[in-house]
Amino acid sequence: MGLSQLTFEAIRMRLAGDAGLTTASGSAATTTGSIIAGSNTLTVASASSFSVGQGIKVAGAGTGGSSLLTWITAKDSNTLTLYDKAVTAVTDAVVSHDDRAVVEAGNILPHSVNFPAEFPAILLTFEGSTAFNFPGSISGYFWIAIYFNSDDSKGQPLTVINMITDRVFALLHNHENDMSNDSIRIDICKEMFRSGIMPESEIGEYVHSQTVRYEFMSHGL
Repeated sequence: MGLSQLTFEAIRMRLAGDAGLTTASGSAATTTGSIIAGSNTLTVASASSFSVGQGIKVAGAGTGGSSLLTWITAKDSNTLTLYDKAVTAVTDAVVSHDDRAVVEAGNILPHSVNFPAEFPAILLTFEGSTAFNFPGSISGYFWIAIYFNSDDSKGQPLTVINMITDRVFALLHNHENDMSNDSIRIDICKEMFRSGIMPESEIGEYVHSQTVRYEFMSHGL
């Protein structure tokens, strides 16, 4: 594999790891909640740590009693309106922050591929070469483009893009020296540029994106 593919696999492994993009809100708080089958109205014991646009997990409310992964479209005191309806009724179920419904691991893709059928997605573009300063090292930069679909006015508010971007920032910077595969280890990874939120009209009227440029220094293994 070439440098770009090696670097992509190392970064993707970190972003899609156990820590993953599961708490873009930055909160580990949980509460309990109740919802009936076929409804998207969730009543929780406390909504103080939850905001519109954040991902949410309702234990047992999905298909066959699996967890329902969705996001919050409205909030009124301790009543949360969800983007998706519950499949299974639950009472006093555990409710927690979880943004896998916002950016799934399968939607972390190299920028050279076509956009996935459904947003959101994270697309990565890499450039790199052998560095002259340090023998055996590789340096370069990569762009992370984060896309969200907010059609029919129920999708992610634009503010959630900043939350996801900040979560990516935290993951990458907290795990320098820990992004690696069999052939490469990224030792230094620094954010150098972040774009404003901008519509991508050529993709779709309701799709928005934010682009971040990182510079990295790596060692071949």
